[in-house]
Amino acid sequence: MDSEISVRGFYPDFEEKITHLVVGNADFFNKFKGVLNEELFSIPNHRYLIGVIKQYSEKYKKHPKLETVREIIRKSDYRDRGGVLGIIDSVNGYDDTDFVGDQLINRARWTAIDQAVSLGTTPEDVAERVRLAVSIAPPGEQYITLDGYDPITSLQGNPIPTPWEWLNDQLSGGPEKMDLAIILSVINGGKTTALVNITYRALAESKNVLYLTFEDGHRKITRRLKQRITGMSFEDMLENRQRSADKCKIFLERCGSKCIIKTMASRRDTVADAAAVIRNVPDKPDVVITDYADRFRPRIAYKEPRHSLREIFEDCKQLAKDFDVLHWSARQVNKSRVGKGVVGIEHAGEGWGTMESPDLVIGIGRSMEDERLGRITLYTAKVRDHESHKTRMMMADFDRQKIWDPTE
Repeated sequence: MDSEISVRGFYPDFEEKITHLVVGNADFFNKFKGVLNEELFSIPNHRYLIGVIKQYSEKYKKHPKLETVREIIRKSDYRDRGGVLGIIDSVNGYDDTDFVGDQLINRARWTAIDQAVSLGTTPEDVAERVRLAVSIAPPGEQYITLDGYDPITSLQGNPIPTPWEWLNDQLSGGPEKMDLAIILSVINGGKTTALVNITYRALAESKNVLYLTFEDGHRKITRRLKQRITGMSFEDMLENRQRSADKCKIFLERCGSKCIIKTMASRRDTVADAAAVIRNVPDKPDVVITDYADRFRPRIAYKEPRHSLREIFEDCKQLAKDFDVLHWSARQVNKSRVGKGVVGIEHAGEGWGTMESPDLVIGIGRSMEDERLGRITLYTAKVRDHESHKTRMMMADFDRQKIWDPTE
């Protein structure tokens, strides 16, 4: 193949979007740098910035920070010609990576076809050119060898324990970062209480948590979490405000962890909006709690809800991988499971497709007898790479937001 494969030229507005993402988004640059060529940019500032980022990446094998880019420009002969520093200051204004990435791939594909046709090559050559043109590297790609020199130091990921040791034993330490874990239950079946307990344990393990709530709002979630931390009912907290505050302060200082609680707009915010929140929080989370994912708006308005729900949960799994977090969420099951002791993935009803993406699914069942005795049943409905279908009778104190194993 004599001609270099590249992307046909961009129009100015699209150039600006690409430049913002290349400068400000390391994952985007690493993924698409193979199809980016500064010569295709018509605006000098854009062409110059793309060149700076590519040269730095080739030399230091990493994407530069914004302040580093500013320093390179200040020390160069280019300096602030044409307001190039102003472009850097505004890179956070555009973050539609999916749209820009799709456009880049389309342009790469058509450029390869144009080049192949102009050279009069065979259909096989056309196909190969298109394949090379759209070959992009996923962020953080790692290669595993089996010759004893594996560059990955551990085959185990980064497990984050659950509040329940029997489950941690079953999961070899707990669910890992980049996993999607789901709590299944009926209306008022204990989904949020379980997620609050999961948050509490993560904080106790010195993990930062981002809690996204749709229904309860940040005030109620804060109250629930304080109930779990202090071991006090809401009424006790009101009567002993200082004691409650001191207990929370001591717990967080000892753990050195942070929890940010954010209220999301039900049926209006998408998983992409959740991703934007993750990017903008001051402390990168280790765990993201979505209470609960059914409330996200899908990217595409499908006629049938089951298709929308399936897409939402696929996006939730992708979010866990993109940000290297453990993503916990919940799903509501059919009303037929009200008063039943075991809840499994077969009870997801029309949302059966939502059960494909999660790595861990835990059902919460509660019979009438359980409710009278203050018990619930946890059932490991799906465990990827481990044994599933184990049940455990647990005690539940909803006044103090605590779910615990009486045998531990």
